[in-house]
Amino acid sequence: MTYSNLLSQILQLSAEIKKPDHTEESHLVQRQKQYRKWQLMHEYVRLRPFRVNPRQPRSAQWLEAMNRMRELRDRDVLDWLWQQSDIARNHERGIQDMRPPWKGTCHEALVKYLKMREHKAKIVLQWEEGAQREGCHRIDGAFHARTREILDRYKTAYDDQEVFEGYSLDDPWLRS
Repeated sequence: MTYSNLLSQILQLSAEIKKPDHTEESHLVQRQKQYRKWQLMHEYVRLRPFRVNPRQPRSAQWLEAMNRMRELRDRDVLDWLWQQSDIARNHERGIQDMRPPWKGTCHEALVKYLKMREHKAKIVLQWEEGAQREGCHRIDGAFHARTREILDRYKTAYDDQEVFEGYSLDDPWLRS
């Protein structure tokens, strides 16, 4: 598979995921797209190595890596690269940072990061498949509408009694 073909697939999947009407898709389809996107991005970066100038400060190396990865147009990846540059800049200034810097070259660290994101997306997809298989309920607008309907029915059935004295049916803790 060529780099341009991989990149076009990544951009197409990212555009599909960002569509405002993608919420109508099943959650399983959304998770499958997310997993596929991270798989493709990991493969793209792994197959397309890059070098940064090792004589530059580490923060500048990360900025150079970020400029090379802008073509992916993925906010998560660019934010992570910016964060790595920020961590390196703090270390260069002697400021202790709670976030540990990634070891190795920028390309190696980026490949590891993308592999971790791919793994996370796979775990989320497997969880979603298991939840669908087991018939787990998803808490969404339909769930809350059904809860409201049940509570309203319960309230009208016991309207003459003072069962909910001092409590509001709008209290989320009361619904759980």
